Amino acid sequence: MSLWARSFSWRGCFCSPLVRARETAEIICSSLDIKPVIKEELSEIDLGYWDGREKTDIPREYPRLWEQREKDLYSFRYPGGESFADLEARAVPLLRSLAVKGGRWLIVSHAGVFRVMLRNLFGIPFPETFRYDPEYGGVLLFEKEGETFMARGLDGLRIAWRGPA
Repeated sequence: MSLWARSFSWRGCFCSPLVRARETAEIICSSLDIKPVIKEELSEIDLGYWDGREKTDIPREYPRLWEQREKDLYSFRYPGGESFADLEARAVPLLRSLAVKGGRWLIVSHAGVFRVMLRNLFGIPFPETFRYDPEYGGVLLFEKEGETFMARGLDGLRIAWRGPA
């Protein structure tokens, strides 16, 4: 991972405060001579009382809530937590502000943040964002070239792009 990162010039690094993201950012940044800046906005979605629970237990224990979740995953607010809409309102302004500044930024975050970025910046319907499931420890490059946003994998495969509206 660090070898890949050294092939680019970075303006800086922002990471989620969650341990797995923070440690990953520290490992990568130690070889880049930059210091990761922790941003709460990049935390994974807060699943509230359901966090850490077995996914098979929840529908049985909370059938009505599970049904609501299945009908509208984007807007469903997890009990004691947040919805993907909440996550989007929290994370996307930071991502947009970095895009406006230009340059290449290293962002170490989570799948939920990536999904709401795809929805908001690329106009991909939320259910379709699950087709682009970033693997644990996976790296995706998000860039803005001129007025075009692009997201691509390390292999160069373009995941999403959006030109001027």
